[in-house]
Amino acid sequence: EKAEKKYTVLSVDDDPVNQMVMANVLRAAGYKVIKAMNGFEALDTVKERFTKFEKGETDDDHESPGDWLPDVILLDVMMPGMSGYKVAEHLRSKYPTRALPIIMVSAKSAAESIATGLNHGANDYVSKPFKKVELLARVRTQIQLKQVWQKEMREAEELRLLHKILPYSVTTRLLHGEHLIADSFDSVTILFADIEDFSSLAAHLSTPNLLLLVNEIFATFDKLAEKCGVQAVATFGDVYMATSGQEGNKDHAVRMMRFAEAMLKASQKLTHSNGKHIKVRVGVHTGRAYAGVVGINTPRYCYFGDTVSFADVLRQTGVPSCVQLSGSTYNKCRESKNSAAWNFISRTIELKGGEETKTFLLPMGQEGAKNAKGAVGVKAKLTLTAHGGLKRQLSPERDEYMKLKRQYEAAMEENRKLNEIRERNKDLLKIQKKNDELTRRIEQTEASSNSQLIALKGDLERKQMEVDSKNALVQRLKQELQDARANSHHNEG
Repeated sequence: EKAEKKYTVLSVDDDPVNQMVMANVLRAAGYKVIKAMNGFEALDTVKERFTKFEKGETDDDHESPGDWLPDVILLDVMMPGMSGYKVAEHLRSKYPTRALPIIMVSAKSAAESIATGLNHGANDYVSKPFKKVELLARVRTQIQLKQVWQKEMREAEELRLLHKILPYSVTTRLLHGEHLIADSFDSVTILFADIEDFSSLAAHLSTPNLLLLVNEIFATFDKLAEKCGVQAVATFGDVYMATSGQEGNKDHAVRMMRFAEAMLKASQKLTHSNGKHIKVRVGVHTGRAYAGVVGINTPRYCYFGDTVSFADVLRQTGVPSCVQLSGSTYNKCRESKNSAAWNFISRTIELKGGEETKTFLLPMGQEGAKNAKGAVGVKAKLTLTAHGGLKRQLSPERDEYMKLKRQYEAAMEENRKLNEIRERNKDLLKIQKKNDELTRRIEQTEASSNSQLIALKGDLERKQMEVDSKNALVQRLKQELQDARANSHHNEG
C-alpha cells in the first residue's frame, strides 16, 4: 500500500541490517526515510530540522518549512551510549506527544518493557521481529492522529483570531449557522480615542517608526480592553474604537470608564522617538445603537447610529489626557457605588449649527487637570459634521443612516419570517413523522391481517376437503348398504 503523500519517518537504530530492512519496508510503502545510527545523532537531526522549520527554510526536496519535520520516529530501545528510553524522554521535554509521534522498537515484548517505553513518552510500541503489515499500520495510525491534532490546532487558532475581531456571542452565532447578524441595542457605551497632533507626529517620523509606535499603542490598548471586559472594535488611522454592553452586561458605562482611565495612564508611559509622551483624547457616549456583521472574506461587526456619531464628536472636541463623556454616560457612572473616585468637571461644547450640549471631563494626572482647567470656560466648537441629532447639519450622513436603518429593519423582518417558516417546517416534519409512523403501523397491521386471512382460508379449504371426503364416504357407504339390501331381497325370493 502506498502513502498518498511522502511522509517522513526518522529511523533510529544502531544495527545497519535493521536499518536496511526498515528502510526497504517504508520506502516501498511510499515514505521518506531518514536514518540515525544512535540516540545522539537522532537528537541532533531533530534539532537541526526543527531549526530549519522555525526559520522557514525550503529547497527542492522541502517545498514548505513543515516538510523538514519528521512525521514519525521509529526508535530502537537497545542502543549504545544512550538508550531509546533516554532519547524519548529528552524529546518529550521539548516536543509534545502529538506533535512528534514516537514508536518504540524492541526485541522485548513483555508488558513491563512496553509500559516503560510509554512512560518515557512513546506513543506506541512494536516488537522485533516486526510484521510488515503491523508496522505500516502503526506508522499510518500515528500520522493520522497527528493530522487530527494539527487540524484541531488550526481550528483553535482560527477561532482565537475570530474572537479577536468579533464579539464572542456573534462568533458563536456564526458557527451555529446563522448567516444574517443584525442587532439592535437599547443601551451600549461607545468609546473613541485618538493621538493628539498625530498628523504632525507622522510628518516627523519615518514610516517604520510610525508603524512601530502605533502598533505599540494599540497593542497596549487591546490588552487593557480584554482586562477591563470591553470589546476592541476597530482602528481608523490613529483613531481607536471600543464598545461595551453588547453582551448584555449592565455595568457597561463603568467598564468603559475604567478602560478609558487605563488608556490614559498607559499612554503617559509611552513616548515617541523625540522623547515626548504620547497624549491621548478620549470620547465616551452611552445610548441606543445598531450593529451587524459586514463582509464575507474579512467579516467585521460594525456599529452605527447617533450614539456612535456623538461618541466620535466627543473625541473630536476632547481634551488631551482627559476623558470627555456625555451626560448619559455621566448619569450611568453616577449610579455606580465607585463613582466617588471620579472627579468630573462639566463643560459646554458647541456643535456645528450653534447647538450646545453639556459634557463632562475626567482628567488624568497633573497634565490632564491643567488641560481640563484650560478647556472649561472655553466653548469648544465642532468643525466636522458628525452629530446625527442635528438633521440640518447631517443630510448625507443622516440619509445613509436612515438607509442602513431601513435595511436593518427589513433584514430583521425577513429574519423573523424565516424563523417562522423554520418553525412551521419543524411542525410539518413532526406531523410527517407521525404520519409515517401511523402508515408503517397500518401496513404492518394489514400485512399481519392478510397473513392471518390466508392462514384461515387455508384451514377452511382443508376442512372443506375433509368434509367433502367424509360426505363421499357416507354416500359410498349408503350405496353399499342399498346394494346389500337389494341382494338380500333377491336371495329371499
